[in-house]
Amino acid sequence: MVFWTKPLPDPALVGGTAAVVAGWQLLRARTETALPFFAGVLAALTVLALRAQEIPVAFCVLGILPAVAAAALAGRRRDFASEDTRNEALLLVIALALITALAPGLTDGWQSATGLNMQDNKTLAPMIPGWVLSMAALSAVTGGVFAVWRRS
Repeated sequence: MVFWTKPLPDPALVGGTAAVVAGWQLLRARTETALPFFAGVLAALTVLALRAQEIPVAFCVLGILPAVAAAALAGRRRDFASEDTRNEALLLVIALALITALAPGLTDGWQSATGLNMQDNKTLAPMIPGWVLSMAALSAVTGGVFAVWRRS
C-alpha cells in the first residue's frame, strides 16, 4: 500500500531547514515547542522516504522509535540529558542536515567531473578531489571553534 504518490521533498530543502532550526535552537534561546514540531516533521519525512522505497511499515516505526523515545524523555524530564549533551546533539543534527542538503549536489558534480575527465571513453584522468580536503579542514576548524566556545 502506497500512501504517498507525490515526489518526495527536495533533500536540500529538508536538510537546510533542519540545519537552520537546529542552529537557531543552539544559538538563541530555547523554544520548547519548535524542536518537537520539527522533529515530528522530520520523522514523517523519514517514514515517507522509507515507504517510497517499499520498506515495511513495521521497520519504519522501529527506525524512528529511538528518536521519538529520546524526544519524549527529553521533553518530560530535565535530567534526561545535560545542557552540554543537548548542545552536542544539536551540533550533530546540524552536521547531518548539512550533509543531507549538500550530498545530492556534490554527487551530481562528482559524476559530471568524472564524465568530463574520461580519456578515450575508457580510462579516467587522475583527479585530486579538492573538496575532500576542504571538508576535512572545515570539520577540524569547526571542532576547534566549538571546543573553544564550550570552554568559555
